[in-house]
Amino acid sequence: MHSFTFSFFLFRATPTHSQKQVTNTPTKKNKSDFIAVDEDMSGNPQWFWNAASNPFSKSEPPNWTPYSDADNAKIENAFQKGDTKLQLGNYAIHINERMQVNQNDFSRQRPIKRVE
Repeated sequence: MHSFTFSFFLFRATPTHSQKQVTNTPTKKNKSDFIAVDEDMSGNPQWFWNAASNPFSKSEPPNWTPYSDADNAKIENAFQKGDTKLQLGNYAIHINERMQVNQNDFSRQRPIKRVE
């Protein structure tokens, strides 16, 4: 007799902000969509993860935190190669879904985004 174990996890649909122009000045429309970064990032895209206590909250603003230079380079390299998934320490980075998932606890997921 064979024993099978099935694992699955769900991604919440979150809007990506990679197409938005990031600016230091929030708009009246949705202040939480913007972060304070230099307008000229010298063509080097930066990846961010949402460090808010509840990253999927509709009422709490996101806390977009940049990845370290080393991790940012790994994520960007995978993105440029067309990879869909990347392992960073204890986290799986799902590039297409724009999600960071803790490998020890699949319920611990956070949105990520890329800003050019």
